[in-house]
Amino acid sequence: MPFDVADDYSIEILSHLPKGKKVVMGLIDAHSPFPDDKDAIIRFVRKAKRHINPAFLAISPKTDSACLATRHAVSSTTTNGLKSNP
Repeated sequence: MPFDVADDYSIEILSHLPKGKKVVMGLIDAHSPFPDDKDAIIRFVRKAKRHINPAFLAISPKTDSACLATRHAVSSTTTNGLKSNP
């Protein structure tokens, strides 16, 4: 699940999950050339621990399906263009 570390409201959904449900929080922007705010991520995880057992939390990069679809389309266009030009 992608989360916005700057938005405390987005963390509220964790309080509505069934007990024992594992959550992988997308907190790291893998598509940005700029480093993530480490302190903001740590604060967000600490807040998440108030709503769910830390044993059921994991962190991963954010994945944006729209962004990935766009990148695939651009990549396919570029690849096709390269193939058609000897």
